[in-house]
Amino acid sequence: MFHVENIYYIATVILCQSVLIWPYPRRSFFALRLLGSLAACILLAFLFPMPDSLKYTQWYQMLRFLFMLALTIIAAIFCFNCKISSVIAVCIGGQAIQHISFQLAELLRLIPAISDSAWVQPVTLVATCVAAFFTLGMFIAKNSLYKNCSRGILALCCVILFICIGLSRLWRINYPYDPVTTACIAIYAITCCVLTLILKFVVYRFVIVKSEKMTLERINEEESKQYMISKENMELLNIKCHDIKHFLQGAQNDGAGLSEMQNLVDAYDNTVRTGLSVLDIILNEKSNQCRKSGIKLTFWGDGSCLSFMDIMDIYSLFGNMLTNAIEAAEKLSADDKKVISLTVERRGNIIYISEMNYCEGRIKFQGDLPVTRKDSEAGYHGFGMKSMRMIARKYSGDISAVVKDNLFSLSVYVVSGEEAGGAQT
Repeated sequence: MFHVENIYYIATVILCQSVLIWPYPRRSFFALRLLGSLAACILLAFLFPMPDSLKYTQWYQMLRFLFMLALTIIAAIFCFNCKISSVIAVCIGGQAIQHISFQLAELLRLIPAISDSAWVQPVTLVATCVAAFFTLGMFIAKNSLYKNCSRGILALCCVILFICIGLSRLWRINYPYDPVTTACIAIYAITCCVLTLILKFVVYRFVIVKSEKMTLERINEEESKQYMISKENMELLNIKCHDIKHFLQGAQNDGAGLSEMQNLVDAYDNTVRTGLSVLDIILNEKSNQCRKSGIKLTFWGDGSCLSFMDIMDIYSLFGNMLTNAIEAAEKLSADDKKVISLTVERRGNIIYISEMNYCEGRIKFQGDLPVTRKDSEAGYHGFGMKSMRMIARKYSGDISAVVKDNLFSLSVYVVSGEEAGGAQT
């Protein structure tokens, strides 16, 4: 009643799934979980009944297939710490790889010289797994595709795969062997499985990239509007401060009211001068915000060394950087730690930008970059850092972040002369 073939089948499925799932984040006590899951899968696969009267029927073969797939999905959820939909997607992908290897073996067996060779199935299995590892496995790891999963694409892939495997099993069970039909069915099945893998992982990745690009473009448009508003406000404020300062200098009354007004004007007149107008605008805007929140913002360096960069790139880069820093500083309980330090330094043709601030609580990282959580920016979660990295890489640079002893450090470097468009000074 029991069938040893079930053990071989589920072992091949697990092997094929492992070439895709290896980069997924693992749960605690992973080794113990993995050993327990493998033992449970093998035992339950062996105990799955295979009565002679049913084992060659179409519906029972599909039931066996779904049972084995469900076992591997449950085992993967037990071992890996990620979304259930992502686990199901990778298990479906592994099932597709297993079916590809099986159909490749069917094609090879059409060659008379090796039609009865026992090594055909194991060799095609290993070759398919190796090819999948160095293509899809590495692609998943590089792009962290385990973090998100489109349920619509996943459902479509499941439908395609189930129909493909169902038709293949239907033919094998109900129709006599024929080389031409075997070849056609194998090619059809391989094509469907390959398209399923491409749709689930490759196409989905391009959809994510396109979506992120559109979101960043929308953010950049909003930042461009904000920059124009800030520039106009700064110019108007400078004019008003200039006029009021001259009025106070000519006033004869030295009362408390005029003294308080003089202090207020001096505070706004004490603007940051970096040597680059767009950097002046963003720093003075953020300085006023810091002043209201009791945060000390310091700047050291020469902004003119960034003049080769596009105006909006500078505004977006420093705007995102300081917005995150101010948000962190506002949450601090100790006033003496509400400090933000910003430096810009040129070394040869490389410009280094460094920002440091204290922080409280655990900062979540996604890859090598922190993920900010702004309630006011629902829908733009994590795009500030992505925008900064995109800008830095536009100028052959990059960004990095480190947290040590509640001190957050963000480093950016860009290479001058890489872009033709320069900022106005």
